[in-house]
Amino acid sequence: MSDIPASDQAVTERRDHKRGKRDRRTSERPRLGRFNFSGAASLISPRVVTGGARLIEFVLIAALGYGIFYAYVDDAPGLPEHIGQLLYIVAILAAAAVSVLSFQAFHLYDITILSSAMRQVARVWTAWTLIFAVLLAFAFFAKLGQEFSRVWAAVWYSSSLGALAVFRISLSVAVRKWAKLGRLTRRAVIVGGGPEARKLIRALEASRDTDIQIYGVFDDRSDKRVANRIAGYPKLGNIDQLTKFGREK
Repeated sequence: MSDIPASDQAVTERRDHKRGKRDRRTSERPRLGRFNFSGAASLISPRVVTGGARLIEFVLIAALGYGIFYAYVDDAPGLPEHIGQLLYIVAILAAAAVSVLSFQAFHLYDITILSSAMRQVARVWTAWTLIFAVLLAFAFFAKLGQEFSRVWAAVWYSSSLGALAVFRISLSVAVRKWAKLGRLTRRAVIVGGGPEARKLIRALEASRDTDIQIYGVFDDRSDKRVANRIAGYPKLGNIDQLTKFGREK
């Protein structure tokens, strides 16, 4: 009875070894492969990128709102000096905060969205338009419409559209560049070179928006039992060597 599992294991290992030979013969580089270890660039945390984007967009919206208010409305006759300014400042800060929170709710700070200029600009414009419409409706029903300049609102809305578009396009260029250099990707190795490892690799490769790059595979079994390449990815050593590899990379 004990010979059967051993026989099955031997068959599996021979099958894996044959697959490895086919992997070595193929010239196509694995889609998630990262084999240039010495040239690995320093990583940039996606949280830093998304956090910076939130802060910049908050400042952009608020600065434009207050700048237009200061240039146009502040000198307009009939505006109560203190109450009017306070209403504008509250409205500006509320709009900027709600915008950032709404962009987050619409997943507009996901790295995959930030890398696509057209996808994010269209969504940001839609979200900003909806937010502005809600704020205008609130001002109308709260009977605050007379306190705010229509020219100020129109210029703030349109200038924010332009500023957000320019920022998002610039950010998408930077994100794509960082992704190409491998600075925004998660770097991984596969432990174990059996059929399950092959299935995992294929599943990761099938994901269109994955941010994972695979260095290779670590397995304690000898080269006679495990191929030098698994699904196109090199076997880098055994589990003991994995610890050293992790420290170096």
